[in-house]
Amino acid sequence: MGKRGIVITPQYEEIDKGIKGGPVVNPRLFRQYLVYWDEIVIVNLPPIMGFEVQNLSEKNIDFKVAINSGRLKLANHSVHNKNPYYIGDIAEDFRIGQQKIAFENTQIYDGYWAIGQSIKRLQLSKTHTVEKEVIASKLHQALPVPGLDISAEKIIKFREDRDDLFKDFRKRYDDLYTEIIQKGDQQLALQNAVEQIQSSLIDIRRVMEEDNLNPTQISSQTFWSVIADTLKTVAAASIFFEDLFLKTMIGAVNMAISLNLETQQQPDPMPNNIEDYAYLYYVEKELGSKDVET
Repeated sequence: MGKRGIVITPQYEEIDKGIKGGPVVNPRLFRQYLVYWDEIVIVNLPPIMGFEVQNLSEKNIDFKVAINSGRLKLANHSVHNKNPYYIGDIAEDFRIGQQKIAFENTQIYDGYWAIGQSIKRLQLSKTHTVEKEVIASKLHQALPVPGLDISAEKIIKFREDRDDLFKDFRKRYDDLYTEIIQKGDQQLALQNAVEQIQSSLIDIRRVMEEDNLNPTQISSQTFWSVIADTLKTVAAASIFFEDLFLKTMIGAVNMAISLNLETQQQPDPMPNNIEDYAYLYYVEKELGSKDVET
């Protein structure tokens, strides 16, 4: 099983006349990235953009620890306009850089890198993007994440010590995609695959509690690309997808996993060896809530 990486950007918010920055990385999401991904890559624009992150290790001890361990890396993305007063479409520059770096890394290294955003609706580059029907897998308050009081050093050691547990979760999640593609009209096979994921997440929560990581639950969406030849197979299960909302208890939280077909942005062209190409992370105040923590 190859390395899984995620490409993110500094946190920002689009406003009428440009964008404004927030913390470089949301602290809660940073902890999730450390736990569930082998490597985090953050897009770095030129200093003219005002979002340079070269001195990231000086801003936060957790970033410094992650960089020194090799778990967090910076990737430069250059823009064509070298005007020192350039304020252009910086959000678009971030999106272009994110896609470019994710797919370049996938071609160069063993494994693949996906696009990560802390938002409910995926935003890709305005160019080289198409609207397509994709599979959306949603984990509602399902991912255990170490508490904000837990250091990066402790999280990295936990991940190293419990690596087999996370490889098992990743395999079960990959198996869900396989079941959808190969047996999209067999409801029992899909339900069994989802229950395997739930079981793995309960195990992760348990060991986090054992190691005193003060876990909380956050939600995520995964978007899987679907090749044209399998759309009919997947569509056959679409009614089941809409009804599949399996709930269980994890800690004191109601956890649920749902599947459905959605029209979403997808990179064009899409590298052949990438299946789950984008991950969106957010925090729900209660199951099904539309509140998002940014």
